[in-house]
Amino acid sequence: MKDLNQITPFDRSHSAIVRRLGASSLLAAEEIAQLESLQGETQTHSRDYHLVRDGDLLEYAIVVRSGWAARWHETVDGTRQIINLYLPGEIFGQHINFYRRAIHTVTALTDMEIARIGPDAILETYRSFPRLAAGFDWTAARSINILSERNVSLGARRADSRVLHFLLEVYLRLMATGDVDEDGYRMPLTQAMVGEVCGMSAVHTNRTMRQLIRAGLLDWRRDRVRFPDLKAAVAACDFDDRFLAPFQTRLTQA
Repeated sequence: MKDLNQITPFDRSHSAIVRRLGASSLLAAEEIAQLESLQGETQTHSRDYHLVRDGDLLEYAIVVRSGWAARWHETVDGTRQIINLYLPGEIFGQHINFYRRAIHTVTALTDMEIARIGPDAILETYRSFPRLAAGFDWTAARSINILSERNVSLGARRADSRVLHFLLEVYLRLMATGDVDEDGYRMPLTQAMVGEVCGMSAVHTNRTMRQLIRAGLLDWRRDRVRFPDLKAAVAACDFDDRFLAPFQTRLTQA
C-alpha cells in the first residue's frame, strides 16, 4: 500500500490525460504531442447534461478534460444505481471500433470540458503509438478492476467500510492528476449519490457518514471530503490500492 500522504507535483501545462498516464510511465515528447492532438475536438457541457444516453450508438471515445461524470442505470421501478465515475484525465468508449450501443447513461455531475476522439484517430494511435495504445487498454482494464472491487464492497463490506473505501478510491484516482491536496478533495456528489454508488438508501448513507465522522475517519463539509487520519482510514476499510495500479508498460522506446 503506497503512502497516500505523498502528493506529486504535476505540470499543469499538460492536459489531464497526459498527467494521468505520465504520472507513472515516462512518455516521449511525440507521445505527449499525440495525446494532446487527439483532444482537438473539445466541447463544454453544463451539469446534468447527458454525454451518452442509454441506447445511443457509440461513435466517439470521450476524454474528460475537466469535471466529473457518472455512468448510471435506472431500473423499471425507478431505482438508480451509479455504476462508475469518470474523473479528469479518464477516457471511456475507447473501443469504439466495435459496433455497439450504450447500455447505460453518462451524465455530467459538474460543468465539464470533454474531447471526442473518432475511430480513425484511435486506430492510428494503436498503429503508430504502441505505448499510448497500452495506456488506453490500461484504462479499460482499470475500469474493470474498479467495478470488481465495487462488487466486493456491495457483497462483502459493512456499510461504513463500503463508503470509506469508495471515498478513498476517488482520492487515489484524483491523486494521479494532482487534483487533491494533503488530506482531501472537492466532492460534487451528494450523500444520496454516494448511497447510489454504494447500494444504500439516503438515510442509511447519512447515518453511516455520521458514524465515520464521529470516529475521526472522515470529515465532510459542504462540497469537500477530508481524511483527518489517512492511515487510520486505510486500515479501517482494509483498502488495498492494487486495483488502482498506475499505468506501467514493458514497452521500451524505439
